Amino acid sequence: EMTVAMLREEHKKRGVATDGPDDALVQHQATPQGTLDADSTGPSAEAKTQKRKLHESANPSEAVLTMVESGMSFQHMERVWMSLGNDLGALRGECENIVVSENTVVPRHKASLGLELLRGPTSDVAAVAAQVVSSLREELEDPPERFCDPVTYAMMEDPVVIETGHVFDRTSVFDEHGKFKFDKCLFNRREIASLAYPVVFLKKELIEHKQQRFDAVIAATRQVPAGPARDELLSVAEALLACLGSGLYIHQTAAYWEL
Repeated sequence: EMTVAMLREEHKKRGVATDGPDDALVQHQATPQGTLDADSTGPSAEAKTQKRKLHESANPSEAVLTMVESGMSFQHMERVWMSLGNDLGALRGECENIVVSENTVVPRHKASLGLELLRGPTSDVAAVAAQVVSSLREELEDPPERFCDPVTYAMMEDPVVIETGHVFDRTSVFDEHGKFKFDKCLFNRREIASLAYPVVFLKKELIEHKQQRFDAVIAATRQVPAGPARDELLSVAEALLACLGSGLYIHQTAAYWEL
C-alpha cells in the first residue's frame, strides 16, 4: 500500500491521472510512455494533422522538419508523403539533410531518423552515421528527464522511489554495502525512512528503450560497409549492450559479435 501511495504521488507530479483505486497505476504500467521517439507506424490524429500541414505548406522542407521534430518515424512520414503524391526520393533527401545539419531537432529524434535512413539507400553514409553516433552518445549522457537520475544526471539503471515519492537510481540511494546514503530527502529535506522501492514500470521502460535502440543500431550497422562509420556504430552498440548486461541479453550479444 505504501508503494502504491508513493507511486501515485510520483504519477501526480508527472501529470498522470490517479483517480480511482489502482486503475490509473495499472493503466500507466500497461501503456508505456514510449521510447525516446514516437516510432509507432499506426494511423493517429497527429499523423492527420501533419498530413494537413504538409498539404497546406508552401515549403515542403519546413513541413518535413515539423514531422521530424514531432518524433514521427521515417516509415510513418513515407505514408503521409506518398498520400500526397510526392516523390519518396525527395523525402529521403530532406530527411538526410535534417539529420546532418544544424537545426532545432533534438538528438533523440535525429538518432531515430538517422538509424532508419541507414537501413536504406543513403547518399552520404559517413555523414549520416557520424551524426547518428553523436546523437546517440549525447542521448546516453543527457537522457530525457523521466530516465534521468536527479543526483548524477545519468540514465538510470535500477529506478527506486523513496518515501517522499521522488525517484532515483538505486546507486544514488544505497552505497556499495547496501546502506542508505541519507536520512533526509534531497529535495524537501524531510526526514525519511531508510527504505526505497523498485519502480517496476519505469525499469521496464528503460530496458525496452535500450533494447530497441540496440536493435536499431545493429540493423543499421548491417547495411553500412566496413570502415570508420561502421566501427563507430558498433562502439555505440557496445555501450548500449554494456547498459543491458551482455551476460543476460545473449541474443543481443550474439548479434553484436556477428558484426
